[in-house]
Amino acid sequence: MSRQQNITEVGATRLAEGRLNIEPTGPVPSPALEDIFKEGKKMTDGAGREIIPHHDLIRCVESLITSTGDDMRREGLRETPERVIASYATLYGGYKFDAAQIAKLLKNFEEKSDEMVLLSHCEFYSVCEHHMQPFFGKAHIAYLPDEKVVGVSKLARLLEVFARRLQIQERIGTQIVEALMQHIPGIKGAACILQAKHFC
Repeated sequence: MSRQQNITEVGATRLAEGRLNIEPTGPVPSPALEDIFKEGKKMTDGAGREIIPHHDLIRCVESLITSTGDDMRREGLRETPERVIASYATLYGGYKFDAAQIAKLLKNFEEKSDEMVLLSHCEFYSVCEHHMQPFFGKAHIAYLPDEKVVGVSKLARLLEVFARRLQIQERIGTQIVEALMQHIPGIKGAACILQAKHFC
């Protein structure tokens, strides 16, 4: 296996694990790619995570398309790799939110209420982690407050944070409930129901 093939496979693994920093607008400022392969250098972001060069990601998508038997020289496919990489910023945008950002998202305020808060029939779109095929549907999110509440729009944002990742349907619901229970003081309970159609 060549050095370049090995780095490409590492990049695919880091993408699947949500640890790949994608720059959709252009190449990541970096040394020449051939120098990285030759000297074994690794590029990292501010958090120390490895960054796969943008042009290397493009080559990965080109290889996938070519493996289907289609011709990358065909006019309709020439800009497809760029579009695919750019779309990842949205499809997997949930990875940009860490625990601190989720806590900030669920900033709460005082409101004497003990009635159930419910967001129903909220659309979501996600990608199956087993086949990288889309699944989508409706979510119903509810919680029982004590003296602290969050805006209903924040529930929709929380859904987006966890759906926009490589996921399974069951985990999205669990993560939403755990986040609500952790970040809303005095909360008496929370629930999340997901109804979805899967392409895989």
